[in-house]
Amino acid sequence: MRFMTFMRNLLYILLLAFYSSLCYAQGSGDRFILFEKEGRSGYVTPDGKVVISAQYNSAFDFSDGAAAVHDDGKWFYIRPDGKPVGNNFFAYARPFSEGMGAVKIRGKWGFVNVHGVLEINPRFVHVGDFKSHLARASVTGQVRYGVFEGKTGYIDKSGNFLIKPQYDSANDFREGFAAVKKDGNWGFINQQGLFVINPIFQWASDFEGEMAPVRLNDLYGFIDKRGNLVIPPRFENAGVFSEDLASISIDTKCGFVNKTGVIVIKPVFESCSDFKEGLAAVRVRETEHGKTKYSWGFIDKDGAMVIEAKYARVAPFSGGISRVTLRNNSFLIDKKGREVVIVDK
Repeated sequence: MRFMTFMRNLLYILLLAFYSSLCYAQGSGDRFILFEKEGRSGYVTPDGKVVISAQYNSAFDFSDGAAAVHDDGKWFYIRPDGKPVGNNFFAYARPFSEGMGAVKIRGKWGFVNVHGVLEINPRFVHVGDFKSHLARASVTGQVRYGVFEGKTGYIDKSGNFLIKPQYDSANDFREGFAAVKKDGNWGFINQQGLFVINPIFQWASDFEGEMAPVRLNDLYGFIDKRGNLVIPPRFENAGVFSEDLASISIDTKCGFVNKTGVIVIKPVFESCSDFKEGLAAVRVRETEHGKTKYSWGFIDKDGAMVIEAKYARVAPFSGGISRVTLRNNSFLIDKKGREVVIVDK
């Protein structure tokens, strides 16, 4: 009897393990991490196990259960098992956001759903991603020197303009507001297209954590959702808040402030990224034998360099893993700076 009970329990454990691994393999794929091998891109689990071999020229992270990849001169979407989503190919494809992926066909942008079916016909010259059920879009204009020039509005998921094209520049919606530029100044609108913060700023970025960076009188500060300057403009530059800290610049050097405006990490770095999973990438400058070298490393929220600044490029941490480049070699590291060993299928 004990033996039979043991065998039943063992069988249950094995079935549970199999089912769990199957669910993981057939899940959304959002935990998969991009890696590179010999100039090709693929995907691994956070512990370094290859789930989709390095076979694509370029690729994006998984989102909404699919990833946009580029191979043989065309873009398409794949599922977590590596199989294509639908049968369509595109000149360009972006990651899914709110179940919609922006795709480029014959020079115009439209959107597909997570099944690869075209939901919004390609008729736009420029689009953003869907945020709060709206996406910025333009039917006229052009990109010059990396900057789009043309009137922008916002469409719904049927492709209809809910906010007509009227802004000289516009951001995606964040926390219910979108930063837009009109008549030379920046302000914020709600999802009805009404200005909730008047366009009085030289520049404005997105709300994150109920605060947004703005530029006024050639200096940067932060406002709340009522438009009040909660951190007066006194910085040369500023980024959005992430994990309750925002990057700022003083005397060309970068550091971080908290939401009361107190500098908690002194501005001593050449460049800073946002904090993700408790770490922020920073760029340092070193001079040796008359030669200047710039390298990236990672600091914690006390400003301590916890991963040595020695990399040419780094990506933010996601799932405890970062993609880095050192001496033209790209690989993955964990939050201790240790290389993640890639285990092929």
